Amino acid sequence: MVDAWNELIGPIAASLVCTLSSSLDLLLESYQSRKRAAAVLDFDDLLLHGRSLVRGYEEVRRAIGQRYKYILVDEFQDTDRVQNEILFSIAATDDRPVRWEDSRLRAGSLFLVGDPKQAIYRFRGADIEAYELCRRLIGAQEGGAVIEVTADFRSQRSILRHVNSCFAPVFAKTGQPRYVALAPTIPDHSYPLPYVTRFTIQVATEGRIYAEMFREAEASRVADICSRLIGNVMIRRADNSVSPLRPGDIALLTPGHRELWRYERALEQRGLAVSSQAGQTLMRRQETQDILALLRVLADSSDTLAFGALMRGPLVGLSDQELLDITASLPRTGERADFFNVRTDPALVRHPVAQSVLVILQELRRRAAITTPSLILAEAIERLNARVIMAARHGNRNARALANLDMLIERARSYGVAVLRTFVRDLQADWERNVRVPEGRIDAAEHAIEIMTIHTAKGLEWPVVIPINSTTELYRPDQFVHRQSDNTLHWMIGGVASPDLAVARAEESREDANQRERIWYVACTRARDLLILPHIPQASKSTWFSSIDLLQRELPEFGLSNPSAPDVRLAGALSNEQSADVFALEKQKVEESAPPVVWRRPSDHDQDRLDDPLDTVVVFDTLAEQRDVAGAGRLRGIVLHKLMEEFLTGELKEDEGAAVSRAKDLLLQLLAEADGRQQLPDPTELARCALRALALPDIAALRAFLVPEVPVWAAGDGYLLAGRADALAIRDERIEVAIDWKSDVNPSAAARNAYASQLRDYLMATGAERGLIVFLTLGEIALIEALP
Repeated sequence: MVDAWNELIGPIAASLVCTLSSSLDLLLESYQSRKRAAAVLDFDDLLLHGRSLVRGYEEVRRAIGQRYKYILVDEFQDTDRVQNEILFSIAATDDRPVRWEDSRLRAGSLFLVGDPKQAIYRFRGADIEAYELCRRLIGAQEGGAVIEVTADFRSQRSILRHVNSCFAPVFAKTGQPRYVALAPTIPDHSYPLPYVTRFTIQVATEGRIYAEMFREAEASRVADICSRLIGNVMIRRADNSVSPLRPGDIALLTPGHRELWRYERALEQRGLAVSSQAGQTLMRRQETQDILALLRVLADSSDTLAFGALMRGPLVGLSDQELLDITASLPRTGERADFFNVRTDPALVRHPVAQSVLVILQELRRRAAITTPSLILAEAIERLNARVIMAARHGNRNARALANLDMLIERARSYGVAVLRTFVRDLQADWERNVRVPEGRIDAAEHAIEIMTIHTAKGLEWPVVIPINSTTELYRPDQFVHRQSDNTLHWMIGGVASPDLAVARAEESREDANQRERIWYVACTRARDLLILPHIPQASKSTWFSSIDLLQRELPEFGLSNPSAPDVRLAGALSNEQSADVFALEKQKVEESAPPVVWRRPSDHDQDRLDDPLDTVVVFDTLAEQRDVAGAGRLRGIVLHKLMEEFLTGELKEDEGAAVSRAKDLLLQLLAEADGRQQLPDPTELARCALRALALPDIAALRAFLVPEVPVWAAGDGYLLAGRADALAIRDERIEVAIDWKSDVNPSAAARNAYASQLRDYLMATGAERGLIVFLTLGEIALIEALP
């Protein structure tokens, strides 16, 4: 009966899938149209359009192949079929076949380096089958070779012996790459405990066992292990020196982000600093709540709740009694007393801290309408000494708190001018919903234990590696499956499953299981000296721990005999040996080793260039414009420079009609730069002026060798020079002449001297023997000789 029902309902499910698929096609077409209208590409577009270029346009493929004759691809196991098609097409000979798999490669053109055992990026399209296909294609090429690398430059011999014994049978299965045993290349070093050990977690429970209980027990046990290791094990460093193990020598590797705060808390309770590259709990952190209160005050003066939280919070630190006293001292308006808020006149506030903070807040609020949220937040943090306060408050996790401040500033960067309220609204919504947001990244260096996902850890190494959080349940998609083997979608609609859903689900489950085994392989091979594996006999069958047997039952339990107490001394207990003489000597050494760098940037204040929005605004006296030229001024100079650039690049035809049309387009684009009261330049006059300059005998003689808008960098005596030459005449790879276009109508003697000095800087930087200042409006050229 059940089989008959499934046979009946199957076609209905397939019909529903087809109908929904057609609707999704319309959605994708709309998405493509929006991207075209906005002139943007997403990541898939970069790959798909790249493939279309090299597969659909033979001249493009050949040009790229000629430019990149030899291609080396590292981490090739992380590529997909589209990327492989691009690579093989570029490296192919001129007789390109219809199918990229049939490409005959140029000798030595393609060099691929990869370890299929570390193929763990399936979620973003990496395809282990595509890797194996390319491996076979390379081996079948005339002169092609596949070289197996067995040397391991990271781990001790005993760790590799255990890894080989665990994973050789695992990778012998169908669907996994053939296992190549690893051989050590680094000398062994003795330790007071085995290279590979286990720590067992068992929880006394009644009834159902919860993953949270295992995480709590594991977090406590791991924190104990770390505290026992630090300072008690001597580690051989890369320079062959030996020193005690530091917190930064330990990595806790997790398969996912879930519940990592438990491990962070356990470590911090033992006085150990943590650098969490895997945590996504930015919205749970106290510093985020403190900054949110500050931003709410800056965005809304009527938000008295946020104002009270800010003044009572750690950034200001006023007590309830102090706030009451401040309010009581305010003058009465009518029959009632004024409340203390961000609009209160600072002159009426007697409390010095409250008064200074109020002044800062009011100044920041006045600027909120004319600047971006990121700049406002950065300035608020600086002026309120938030970094110092956070560092003092958070103790051994102060580095994380400071990194989170930077992360909040970074989140604000995508918001434009005068949208502080929008940023605050979005941040408030994320905080209320406890949205998972990565914390700020800190450089753990040697002072913090690193918590990192296994995916992020690929390519890295640590003296001690401890996998954690392995009781995380496996993700099992039930209603939606993307089958990578044929790039098809299968899903359940309204409780009705299509006939292929079960087949697709089973295939994807096998592929996911294979990838989990490779992920465990990556985790184990990150360890250099000590690998400490979890052993959780009570773990559910549907957890990461149960997805592979790492032979923990055969390993000894972790134990460090006679550990001495770690050398953890408070900063306040250290003696201060600084003195005025020592400070003066250190200051002198710093100044001698870091001489000031003076930048000379000749083009910074050129009237004919667009301002750099990052530079400080400096106002100069403008040059006198005495001749009668329509719209003479800065806007005219910018357009003339652009016309000259496009003439030299070949983008603009040297024709008056084309030049006039282009000048009109440029003026429309630059109208925001113009004062609405000024007269605009005449496009016809601009075009004729630029064409006349090209016809000048000195310019015409150099025309074939002129390269426009060339960045110039050089080091002089006590200074560094950076600029952009309007044009350089380059012949036989040697710069002969530097040219500077000027649009001045009636340049003064002082202006001419300034231009000559500017051009001589470029002559010095480029090695050109002479320079030309071309006054476009006057049709005049001034010759500048390089100084001896």
